[in-house]
Amino acid sequence: MGDSPRNYRRFYESVVFLLALNQTYKGDGNKKATDPPSHSSLDAETVFHGFVDKLGQLCDSRPGGFTFTAFTVLQSPEGVQYVFASNRRGLVELETTKGYITALLKSVGEMEADGDDERDENFMSTVLRDVLAFCRDRIRCYLISFVGALEICIERCENSGAKDGKYLVDKLKPLLQASRLAKEPDLDDDECQSSSLGCW
Repeated sequence: MGDSPRNYRRFYESVVFLLALNQTYKGDGNKKATDPPSHSSLDAETVFHGFVDKLGQLCDSRPGGFTFTAFTVLQSPEGVQYVFASNRRGLVELETTKGYITALLKSVGEMEADGDDERDENFMSTVLRDVLAFCRDRIRCYLISFVGALEICIERCENSGAKDGKYLVDKLKPLLQASRLAKEPDLDDDECQSSSLGCW
C-alpha cells in the first residue's frame, strides 16, 4: 500500500473515532467542562481543544445519544484539514454534516475581529440560528424534558405555601411558555431561534 501521506490520511477518521471512544468509556470524556471557566485564564492549546470538542458536539444533532462524532484538525502540506468520524450515519447524512460544518467554519473564518460589537452580535445570532436549525431535533427532545420538569417545579411551588413560592412561579411561567413554544415541530428556523433564546 505504500506509506504516502494520502494512504495515512485514509486512517485518520478511524483513529480519531477510536481515541474519542476510548476516552469516553474510560470516563475522561466526563471530565471536560462544557464551558471553559474563562478564555483569559486558559492557554491557546486548551481553548483550541475546547473549540474542536464543540465541533464534534454540534455534529451530534440526533437526540438520544446514538450518534457520536469525533473531530481532529490536521496541518498538512495542502493546508489545514478538519477531519471527523461519526457512527450510525448514512452517506447522505455524512455529506449534510460535512456541508454544515464547512459552512460554519467558513463563516467563522470570515469574521472580522475589529471590536465592532453590533457586528459581533449579529454574527453570533446568525451562528446560533444555524446551530439551532441543525440540532433542532436534539434541542426539541431536551425541551420536552425541560417543560415536564418546569411544570412539576411550578406545581410544587404553588402547593408549597412557601413565602417565595409565588415569586418563583411568576419567574418560571414565562420560561415555561417560551419552552413550550420552542419545542413545537412546525416552527420555522427564525421562530425556533427566537423562542429558544427566550428560554435562556
